[in-house]
Amino acid sequence: MTNQSKLVVSVIVISLLFIQTFSFAQQTRRRQVLSIAPRVGVNISDFNGDVANNNIQLGFSGGAMLTYSVVNTFGISVEALYSQKGAKFENAAYGSERMNFNRRINYIEVPVLARYFLNKNGDFRPNLFIGPDFGFKLSAKDANRELTSGTARPDVDISNAINPVDVGITGGIGLNFSVIESMRFLIDARYTYGLTDISSAPLASFTGGQDVKNSAITLTFGVSFGIGKKYVK
Repeated sequence: MTNQSKLVVSVIVISLLFIQTFSFAQQTRRRQVLSIAPRVGVNISDFNGDVANNNIQLGFSGGAMLTYSVVNTFGISVEALYSQKGAKFENAAYGSERMNFNRRINYIEVPVLARYFLNKNGDFRPNLFIGPDFGFKLSAKDANRELTSGTARPDVDISNAINPVDVGITGGIGLNFSVIESMRFLIDARYTYGLTDISSAPLASFTGGQDVKNSAITLTFGVSFGIGKKYVK
């Protein structure tokens, strides 16, 4: 299956999930709740595809999430996150040299997620979620460059070699704990798999057909605040 086919299939599956969610809401509508949640956490990222000497790298993830609960057990979340992705390379070919370096790509990441809550109410509400993830590149560079002999080299800006938009699919689990009325503590664990090639030009350590995709596990913590009115039917 080609990358384009995978992208089309993923979009179709996600669209069907959203349609089913709203269809169910029309039949069993009970409550509408809007909440906002600032969140902060860490990315554990690397690359998949045509890449060599690629190891995981830690990066920051933080921003806010807006959730609309369609019914007691279904909701839609839209997030805006500053997200640091990339990978660490060791003894990688860099032109005519062998080098250790960190490839860092910074994004504004916008996941749109369908959430299914495993219980209708209560102080503890675990949920599963899935949806498309859109990353808009802010900057990219090869940092902490050091020859294998130990000689340091300056950072290199690689922004022009990274595509401006990255499309992926995100899925995971959220844990939701009640603190006080209309306030909840959130723990979120997710995996994001890139569907599109991030490279627009050849780069050191990217090999073969230059088909390289982001891959990241993200752990975040946040606090959710209910806003607006609650509607019960």
